[in-house]
Amino acid sequence: MENQAKKINIRLILPIVHIALSFFYERLVLKFHDEAAVAFSVPLNDTFSTSFEKILCYVMAKIMAAVIIFALWKLFFIILDKKTDREVKWVFLGIFAVLALALIIRWPEVFTRGGDNYIPYSYAIRLMPEFWHSIWLSSLYTASFMVFPHAIAINLLQLISFVFAWGYLYNRIKQSPLFEKCKWVRFLTFFFLLFRDFWLVATNPERAEYNVAFTLLFVTVVTMDIAEKKKRSAAGLAGLTVFAAFIAVFRSEGIVIGTLGFVLLVLFVYRDGIKRILGSFALFAVAFFVFSLPAKVGEIKYYGNDYSIMNTFPNMANFLNYPGTDLSYEGADKDLEAIAGIAPLEALKEYGTNGYRRYNYAEGRIDFNQSCADDETGNAYMSAYRRIALHNPMLYAKTQWTGFLQAIAARSAYVEPYRGPGCGLEPYGWEMWDVGLQDINDIPGRYRWENIGLRSRIADLLRSVEQLNIDLQNRLYLYTIFIALEIILSILLILKTLVSVIKKDYSCLCRGLMLCVLDAYLFLMVVMIPTGYHMYFHAYIFVMFAAELLLIPSLLKKGGKEKTAGREI
Repeated sequence: MENQAKKINIRLILPIVHIALSFFYERLVLKFHDEAAVAFSVPLNDTFSTSFEKILCYVMAKIMAAVIIFALWKLFFIILDKKTDREVKWVFLGIFAVLALALIIRWPEVFTRGGDNYIPYSYAIRLMPEFWHSIWLSSLYTASFMVFPHAIAINLLQLISFVFAWGYLYNRIKQSPLFEKCKWVRFLTFFFLLFRDFWLVATNPERAEYNVAFTLLFVTVVTMDIAEKKKRSAAGLAGLTVFAAFIAVFRSEGIVIGTLGFVLLVLFVYRDGIKRILGSFALFAVAFFVFSLPAKVGEIKYYGNDYSIMNTFPNMANFLNYPGTDLSYEGADKDLEAIAGIAPLEALKEYGTNGYRRYNYAEGRIDFNQSCADDETGNAYMSAYRRIALHNPMLYAKTQWTGFLQAIAARSAYVEPYRGPGCGLEPYGWEMWDVGLQDINDIPGRYRWENIGLRSRIADLLRSVEQLNIDLQNRLYLYTIFIALEIILSILLILKTLVSVIKKDYSCLCRGLMLCVLDAYLFLMVVMIPTGYHMYFHAYIFVMFAAELLLIPSLLKKGGKEKTAGREI
């Protein structure tokens, strides 16, 4: 009993001490009184003070850091535990060690290769919430410094989260009675290493890349819990509920997977307890509301409708340039006036998204994504855009579809050519990026590390191998073919599930529904967002592959219902 108490105390004391120490060593990185150097966004009002924002950022980061620290120490003790599966432990410790070594050798390239990383980094070290790329991302950066006071902590924590999600998938397959006759399926997860953007997903700290690990872990937990009818403790279910709400907020399209995945879990596993169902739904709603609040601060004080407005420009440029666009409907003139209230029509015609940015910069807004439009003007723009899109559905569909094809390296996106004389707007400046890059340059020891000859040669070799893989997959359209096969296979598996349900075989219903959720996630991205950016699809690519692996027992069974823990599903 004493040994057990001592073990519990150590497992609590070490993370608590770690958190306490973070209040001291975090000051090696964080700049508590330097916000003037980077606060480029122009406040639209004084609803929230700078002090309030800094406190909000610090509190969010400290809570996230505490969660991360406790999770890391828990993982550490799991690794030390002799009961932990040796195969899983050593395989994924080995994978992490190799990838972490490669990451360290290629640092800071792994951070600086994404220009958008500079801005949340600049805000993060100054405890200023960065709302454009998400306050949750900049707070995660700040939290990383509270775990370990160096910029490389951001990349290493991302790598840990991805390898952990991958290892969890591997372990659930190995341990599940569903895979008793096909445990070899776990080895198929090693195909992640061959994915074109594997290294980017594992090390580039963009919000979309972090989202891959979060979504992969969540979908694995939910799918396997449903398949095995695994009921968690009240605390375990509460934690999973909060995690689902976080995923639903972390990225806009995450609301599909976070919400629907959570609904599937509750209805399939906990349907016999009405109080637990209602309690879980209530907790999800509260957590979703709380997680959504910090972003509202930026929306009210700085950006209004700007993020939604930005997503419209690929379509808007084509609407304005295409000779056959239907602008003869009643109210079209007022709609064009509403569009011009955000940026001149000629600027949008000539440059699309960059026309909006050039105009903002010419108006003296260093944050060139910021229109400074009031709610009335922003709402009028969005209403006008929706009406134009509704009157030109084929042009909208063509723009979105070809944007998706560009994202999967199949072809270039459709861009209707500009035929006017030119609006004469000068290019916008990159001051926000420049400040962030200088902050990266100022990291102690950065140049000394970069100038080590052996390190540089190994980094060049690793970079060449990565680029060779990318070029090969692009040249042979392997990336495109793989994504197309994923989508086609998911549709076939969904149809197979439907046939099974018609025959009153519900053994793979839950996993078939999860494929529906993932395809709904993909559909939302293709229909609603500017899909030319391949990083938006990384979560779908990795997670759909995992979800299809989890259906293999259903495909291999020769009749009868699957068994799990001695019970029928």
